[in-house]
Amino acid sequence: MLYLIGIGFNEEDLSLKAIKILRKCDFIFLERYTSMITFDPNNLKKIIGKDIRNVSRKDLEDESYKIIDLARRKNVAILVIGDPLVATTHISLCLEAVKRGVDYKIIHAPSIINCILNTGISFYKIGRVVTIPLREKYPKPIRSVYDAIGYNKSRNLHTILLLDVDIEGNSYLKVKEALNYLLELEQTFKENIIREEDNIVIISKGCTDYERIIFGKIRELMSLDVDLPATIVYLAKLSSIEKEFLNRYKY
Repeated sequence: MLYLIGIGFNEEDLSLKAIKILRKCDFIFLERYTSMITFDPNNLKKIIGKDIRNVSRKDLEDESYKIIDLARRKNVAILVIGDPLVATTHISLCLEAVKRGVDYKIIHAPSIINCILNTGISFYKIGRVVTIPLREKYPKPIRSVYDAIGYNKSRNLHTILLLDVDIEGNSYLKVKEALNYLLELEQTFKENIIREEDNIVIISKGCTDYERIIFGKIRELMSLDVDLPATIVYLAKLSSIEKEFLNRYKY
């Protein structure tokens, strides 16, 4: 059996169900390349009482068959920061397991969506999610990012902006860089979609004891130092209750 188990944002987010399954697993792997880890993995070992091996992008994308074939004979768990099905990599793993005739189970945990809802914005007004890329991957502004924000704005939907990471390359997009990227998108495509006066909300170290939520206009938050991991939400027109809640975090 193959288990995809969400850790949440630290070892304290592990559910009792997850712990029970992990203690009976023969092999436990920790996937660290799709999200930043903000806790000591040794704490996981103490809770589970078993060794945990790190797996790379290559292990889960190019050579996933090895882990899946192992799960044909043994109980194998892959630990994922946040929720297991937020990243498409893990959905591909499930499909590969099905193709190879291996059963799998998903154990969910808090994800970035839970953190964003801490701001008070409506779940029903969340539109397309986009990633602001690292410059070394995509030096020039990407039209699809600009279009996604425009599409959401035209329908009065909020846009979740994920900040790209390259864990294996030790490269992390900062909030300042992401906001500059937004303005560069407007300078490049010039369709009056992104304005310095538009409201955003920044969630830093979401769903942890160190969570920080900052609400304001793009121009007000351009020079702000924000701890990573962080996520930005480009806000649509706010309802009265959303605005009242967000004003608690006004910069």
